[in-house]
Amino acid sequence: MLVDLRPYNVTGKDAEKVWVMQILLVIRMEYLLIHKVHG
Repeated sequence: MLVDLRPYNVTGKDAEKVWVMQILLVIRMEYLLIHKVHG
């Protein structure tokens, strides 16, 4: 599930940074959910 959570269009390095941060946030949330369910 890849959702573009950017509220506005950004370009260049900022866009990459925001995108990476969003991806990491999603991954971390899914990781925590999985471990909470199976933990």
